Amino acid sequence: MSGKIYPKVLILFTVIFIFYISDVTNGSFILPNMESATVEPPICTSLNSLCGLNYRYVTNKGKTIMDMHSDQEICTCPEDTRNNCSVSEDWDNMNNSLVQRLLSGPGNQLLVKISYCQLPVPKQDCRLNDPVLVTRGRGHLMFQLVNDMMCKCDRPLMAQSSWIHGEYDYVMYGCGQPRCAKRNATVCAELTYDEGSLKTHSFCRCKRQEMCKGDLPKSEGETIPHKCVIN
Repeated sequence: MSGKIYPKVLILFTVIFIFYISDVTNGSFILPNMESATVEPPICTSLNSLCGLNYRYVTNKGKTIMDMHSDQEICTCPEDTRNNCSVSEDWDNMNNSLVQRLLSGPGNQLLVKISYCQLPVPKQDCRLNDPVLVTRGRGHLMFQLVNDMMCKCDRPLMAQSSWIHGEYDYVMYGCGQPRCAKRNATVCAELTYDEGSLKTHSFCRCKRQEMCKGDLPKSEGETIPHKCVIN
C-alpha cells in the first residue's frame, strides 16, 4: 500500500472507529443506538469514569494532520466535575486526560486523548520517568483505570510497559520519558515473550524522525532489544 493511499485508509478507519466506539462506560464498549444519537448522555457512574475521547492524526515527526472530536460527552460527569471532561477541539487541555497511540503506519500515527471526569491527584510530585498509573482493556482499547495516580505529574504521561494478565491487556504510564539521545542510549525498548504473551518495556524516546523498531521474540523467555532507526 503506497504512502499516498495509506493516510486515506487510516482516516476512513478512524471515522468508522469513532462511529461505532462512541458509547463507552467504565471500559465497556457498546454499539450505539443510532435512533438515540441526539439523546442526552447518561450520568457517569463514578468520578474516574471515562467521559470523552478525542483523536489526532499526526505524522511521525509530530505535525498535526487532522483533529477529530465528539459532539458530546460519552457520559455526563457529576456536578462538581462536569467542566473537567474535555470533548472540545482543545487538544492541549490535558486536564484529567492521557494520550494513547491507537494506530501507526508509514509516516503517520493515530492518537487518542482519553478524558476522565476526575483523576485523583496525589500530593507527592513525580520525578521524570516515575510510574504514575495503570490502565487495562483489550487490544488497543485500554482505557479503564486500574489504580489511582501514584504521584502528581506535570509532564505528558508516557507508556512505559505493557503486558497481558488473564483476559486483559495492561499499560503502565510514567511521568514523561527521557530522550534516548540525551542518555546516549543504544536500546529504546525491550520485548520479551513470557508465558505465551508479549511484554514490552520502554526506556526512552527516539528523535522525532526516528521510531523504536526491532524484531519480535518468538521463543519462550526470549528478549529482543529495539533501537531508534530513521523512519
